[in-house]
Amino acid sequence: MKHLIKEVKSHVKEQFKINDEGDVFLVDGADESVEKMVRHAHLVPNYDGSTYPSTFVHNTLYCLLDEYDNADTIDDLYTRSVEPDVYNYQLEQWVSSHTARTSYADEAIKQLFQMNSPCDYHYLLRYAQSLEIEEIKHKLAAYLEEKIEHRLENEDEVEV
Repeated sequence: MKHLIKEVKSHVKEQFKINDEGDVFLVDGADESVEKMVRHAHLVPNYDGSTYPSTFVHNTLYCLLDEYDNADTIDDLYTRSVEPDVYNYQLEQWVSSHTARTSYADEAIKQLFQMNSPCDYHYLLRYAQSLEIEEIKHKLAAYLEEKIEHRLENEDEVEV
């Protein structure tokens, strides 16, 4: 299973490139299904629209693919993650990069209030960013899981 995860993950990672500024983009002529997954990762719940193209989403997808290097099972794809930014400047840049990102801050306020968890501005923004990271992660993991299952089904057909 680990070999198959790595193979599928590598194919997806090959669809990205890093420019001179260190930002991640899809390559020209990227696999259509990968491009569709990337566009899906840009959708924001409770917002009529998309943040496409977002450097943050592209960079997060790429970092998650790196994080999956040691994934042994499909469950690992859903449990491994990347950390939100740590500096206020980066967090403020993230939240101000698109009006839809305020919905993550709103959701973070609701969740933290329900947990009766005191927080400061910095913690609130990190929590909000982690909500977006989790959504991106689940969309990528579901895509990879679907591709892995498809390959396993095709291998079973060949073996018969």
